[in-house]
Amino acid sequence: MVHLDGFHLTHVIEPVSFPEQSEVDKFLPPNQYPLPLDPSKPVTMGDFGPPYIYTETKKLQEVNLEASKKVILECWKEFGDSFKRYYSPVECYHCEGAKVLLLTMGSFSETAMDAIDKMRKGGKNVGLLRLRLWRPFPFEEIRNAVKDAEVLIVLDRAL
Repeated sequence: MVHLDGFHLTHVIEPVSFPEQSEVDKFLPPNQYPLPLDPSKPVTMGDFGPPYIYTETKKLQEVNLEASKKVILECWKEFGDSFKRYYSPVECYHCEGAKVLLLTMGSFSETAMDAIDKMRKGGKNVGLLRLRLWRPFPFEEIRNAVKDAEVLIVLDRAL
């Protein structure tokens, strides 16, 4: 389900709305790097560790990745309250009662929404799931969204 959005991102124009810098500054914390890069004080970053702690470390990574979902949702809520743009792990577009659902991710979703609108005008009972969160993967949200659908089509630009 990987999308290579090269053409769409580099050759297609779409209006973009940016918040005022003062609003962004109020929302974001001050930029403080705990370990700024300094050639006179070299550090190793990304060092994993010896083999005897690999399994435990990977398990902790998985546990913390799953726990990050709560933080992500809280941050999205704060962002939405500040900028009136609310997001969820999976966005449903005309999913209610749809027998066929398309699943997309990335900029391809906007084009897919236009296609859904045209198909619905033509009498087709279709909807769109737009995946907004990849890790941790929103299994439960997708299961809930597709439970009444008969067909799920995953659109993949990488093939």
